[in-house]
Amino acid sequence: MTPPPPIAKHEFLGAVTLLAFSADGSLLYVGVGPTVFLYATVSGELLGQHELLTRGILHGCDVVALAGSSEGDSASNPTFVGAFFGQKRVACFQDLPQTPEAAQTLGELTQLGKPRLFCDWVFDVQLLSTDYASAESKTLLAAVGLAHNLVQIWDPVHNEITRSVQCAERCILYALAFHGRSLDDLVVASGTVFQQILLWNPMENGDDSVTSDVLPVQRLHAHDGVLFKLAWSSDARLLASVSDDRTVQLWSNDGKPTTEQLASPQASSRSELLASEYSPAFRAWGHTARLWDVAFWADGVATTSEDGLCKLWDLDGNCVATLQGHVGRHVWRAAVHPSQRLLATGGGDGAVKLWDLTRQMMSSSVAPGSNDWCQTIRIPVAEGATPSSTTVIKKKKGGSASHSVRNIVMSPLDGGETAFVASEHGEIFHLHLPSLSSQLIYTLPSSDYAGSQARSGSLSTFSIDSSGRFLLLGDLAGRVCVVEASTATLVCSWTTHANVRVMKIWWDQGDALFTSSADGTLSEWNPVIVEAHEPSTSLTITMKLVATFQSPARCALSALVVADRSETRNILGGDGRGNVYVFQRQLHPVGDHDQVTTAHAPTVVLKGVHGREQVATLLLSKDEVVGPIHGQEAQSNDFMLFSGGHDGYICSFTLEEDAFGALVAKQIGRESIRGLSTIKQLWWSTSSTRDNSSQHDLIVFGFHATSAILHNFSAQYRLFSVECGGWRRPHTLFTAADDRSALPQHTFVFTPPVARKEQVEIKVHSTLLSKHNQVSSTESSSVFAKCSLHDRHHGRMTTCVAFLGDDRIVTAAEDNSLMLHRRLFRGGNDKRRRQRWTSVASGTAHTTTVRALTAFRRPGDNGIEEHIVISGGGKQRLNVWQVRGDSDQLRHLCGHERVEATQDHRILGLATFALSASSDCWLVAACNSEGSIQLLLLDLGRGQLLELGDCRSASRKPILSCVGFQEDTDAGVVAGLAVGSTDGLVTLWHLSALLEALASLTHSVKDVELDREDLTTLINGLRPSGSYLAHDMGVNCLTLVSKKEAEGELNVTLISGGDDQSLFVREFRFLTCELLSETRAVNASGSAIKAVVCVNAEVVFAAGYDQRVSKWRLLHCNDRNEGEGTRLEWQGAAFSECADIADLAVRRAPAPEGLADDVVVVGQGLQMLQFQRE
Repeated sequence: MTPPPPIAKHEFLGAVTLLAFSADGSLLYVGVGPTVFLYATVSGELLGQHELLTRGILHGCDVVALAGSSEGDSASNPTFVGAFFGQKRVACFQDLPQTPEAAQTLGELTQLGKPRLFCDWVFDVQLLSTDYASAESKTLLAAVGLAHNLVQIWDPVHNEITRSVQCAERCILYALAFHGRSLDDLVVASGTVFQQILLWNPMENGDDSVTSDVLPVQRLHAHDGVLFKLAWSSDARLLASVSDDRTVQLWSNDGKPTTEQLASPQASSRSELLASEYSPAFRAWGHTARLWDVAFWADGVATTSEDGLCKLWDLDGNCVATLQGHVGRHVWRAAVHPSQRLLATGGGDGAVKLWDLTRQMMSSSVAPGSNDWCQTIRIPVAEGATPSSTTVIKKKKGGSASHSVRNIVMSPLDGGETAFVASEHGEIFHLHLPSLSSQLIYTLPSSDYAGSQARSGSLSTFSIDSSGRFLLLGDLAGRVCVVEASTATLVCSWTTHANVRVMKIWWDQGDALFTSSADGTLSEWNPVIVEAHEPSTSLTITMKLVATFQSPARCALSALVVADRSETRNILGGDGRGNVYVFQRQLHPVGDHDQVTTAHAPTVVLKGVHGREQVATLLLSKDEVVGPIHGQEAQSNDFMLFSGGHDGYICSFTLEEDAFGALVAKQIGRESIRGLSTIKQLWWSTSSTRDNSSQHDLIVFGFHATSAILHNFSAQYRLFSVECGGWRRPHTLFTAADDRSALPQHTFVFTPPVARKEQVEIKVHSTLLSKHNQVSSTESSSVFAKCSLHDRHHGRMTTCVAFLGDDRIVTAAEDNSLMLHRRLFRGGNDKRRRQRWTSVASGTAHTTTVRALTAFRRPGDNGIEEHIVISGGGKQRLNVWQVRGDSDQLRHLCGHERVEATQDHRILGLATFALSASSDCWLVAACNSEGSIQLLLLDLGRGQLLELGDCRSASRKPILSCVGFQEDTDAGVVAGLAVGSTDGLVTLWHLSALLEALASLTHSVKDVELDREDLTTLINGLRPSGSYLAHDMGVNCLTLVSKKEAEGELNVTLISGGDDQSLFVREFRFLTCELLSETRAVNASGSAIKAVVCVNAEVVFAAGYDQRVSKWRLLHCNDRNEGEGTRLEWQGAAFSECADIADLAVRRAPAPEGLADDVVVVGQGLQMLQFQRE
């Protein structure tokens, strides 16, 4: 059996920096780090992964079809050869798979020749396939464009440079693009740091091997910043450029460009192209940050940007669509399908999104054919004639009659073809959407209850029951009317609370109808339906009051969902002030009149979940789903609630039930969606996967400013954005799953702002009813089962990482979030299936970057072990999270933030101390950029963080790192804290007395608040026990090597890494801080050391911004000749694709990996490396 290598690099999670479709578009090549992943475009299945470079990051590729490259090949059966490049490396491969079937059965890619390390960064590679086809020797050459405007012609088979051509402009480039497949046709466009595009002929001097520099033929200058990407059209008559100045520029040498020109390219020689002057066709603004990539599509160009967006532009420079789906910053790459209107984008979050361009353009008012998606129905509300009664429409003072629409509802019965519109006067219109016709079918009668003023036009709410059979109307006088939709017949009418406005009506359960009144009363009614069995009789409904509930805030409930469990009906509601309640009653009440009429208070009150904003929607989790918000399969006993509000947040809650089925809700998460400020509705979308299993995605409907937005939250994918006037305009949405596609079909009906008052306009925006849907055979939408591919990671730099057991890690990042990852097998055939770190949950409770992370495990309830994670960041914000047992849920327990702290007051180090083995309380030390140590008491039993006070050193320098240590000795608990600051000092603090005081308080069940004065005195009296100079500059990281009891004290060994690129080991006696030994490894890294971890007091791993992870061995010497104390011996190092390493975590690898250490590094991505033990 072959022994494993001493150091093995595993998967890299990071930005997608390469995207390319196969020749027929059925396969998608996705490059992350040095690895390319092969995905089936239609199914979204991962078919395999292949390491193409020995190290580095893939940046691009060029794939061509070659006929006759080997025996048996022909023009009808070509082989595909590709050149893949990244940084300074280029590697060529042959027999590249072009279909999912070929990729599925592929073992290893076949390399063509040898990879080459060039002298400079490579910005483009062009395979000269035309020369190959015409040459007798069948030698394939590649043109390689380098960063200082140098072009080299390379023979990959013999690994020889056959020619080098230098442009006379010897400047640094960030962009270069070739056109032409032969030396006779090759044209170079290079973008300089001086904002110019240079067009030149690399073969100007012919075959002369000793040539002078080549002068540019044309200079194009319109940008105001560095050029980052250039792209030629297929015939090179158009050139697109993007820049640091946030603009996209299109150049043409053939007048005004047209779509026909893109669809029917005309070949031109190099001399013809360079002889015609390229002039600006358009320059367009729209992105808010630097642009990274540009590609041609059927109607124009597509651009990607640092702002996290992809935009589509037509040939006039109009933005016809904005594609939003990536999290955080950067969309690096875009690839256009060769035959369909399909675009793929790759982001800094590690995800790949597939976009149906036809569907995405539907929400743009300037896109060609956009009017076909949106039709108009005009309703003559002012006519006033009704089929059942005469309605007097009152005029406002000084003006004409008001003709506002109260609400619009869709019928669920006929696939979104029927809608009902209710005016504020109680007129109900039936809309037949395919024919764009309307008909007045019912008018709400005037109320004539005693003691109330007769009113007309008093409709206050309008909805439809879940079956689509009945229309539900409520008015200002407290009256509720039920109208049969098919016959427009009033079948029931009653008063809930006289002269109290009805705010909302729900009829989603067959045995229960709920009404919400303006005074905060919620009434449950039992409907008894008597069907019409004879022609002479009509259907009737009687309502019986079952229970009454009262919200403490005296505010009407705006969202409601019912969960029946065992013997209890749980009514979960949200009101207009951001509160969430749980009301309960027995499922089989005794029928006592007093119990029915007595208003029940909620058993659970969660105040201010959505601030002071309205709770608009509530949703229960699917039974099959574990972390439904992230699309993962969840534990069987997990039951969750999700709420969406007008504050733009989605909150998640766990629901735990007792023996009688009564639910208790506890908030565990709060997340927002970029570009969505108001959430109106949440629901689950179910689609079938390739293996016929069900996939549940959380769909969010909401608004931002004047646009309605439909968003797949599980896939982080915006489905549409339609200009409609904002959420206050009456609207309704119907969606239907598409068995062929990941994109649901929809019909969105709304009332736009209009100037005319004589009629009300109803807009219908639909993919179900549009002309595009009817002529799908001529211009079909792209079909794909998954809109999001690859594993999503953080959208910005990852700052912290910690292991939770053997198979999970938790990470934190500059995107303010934490993510829980698990090792899972992913993709490929059985021989190539690999374990990869896969995100299974995330949580956002910070408002700024998370800078510190610590975790510990403890026995939880029912003997289930749990991990407690504490995160710290800007505004001195602390959050506590829980991961129970083997669950993949990251539960938020509590948080703390100083009101007076500003955003740049950051927590940079965390340490925890257990008060006792049986206590639920921990002391938390949070070290911050203001040079102070914030001390808090974490009480897990109560779920709270209590601030105790601060201790400060005399220097007040910002603290960058810390580590805590404690040990039970014969003399009691010895606890200390070491902190490293920007001046290179490590300061030691003695916390034993504080731990003893806190332990006595918690054991005596006394409230810490009662003894706060004594605790404040104790904390104010804390002084450093000692300090030592560890580094010439900042102490970026500290870790504990060992602690041993010695005569009532501790012999402590610490190791630190600093900005001076050194490692420093110090052994001392604590409490006296007496020096026992010290050693230093100078130049331990090529840059500042940002992370250091010690394993079993034997091995040290360190990493920094130079992307190298180094391994050191700790030698404990007692030989007089070698000296006593501890020495560091270098064992080796590995280069990681993860740039700007900020933290690392280490575990002893479980079986079957054997005797190895798994090291996970994070920074601009995440990567695991495995070091074999000696």
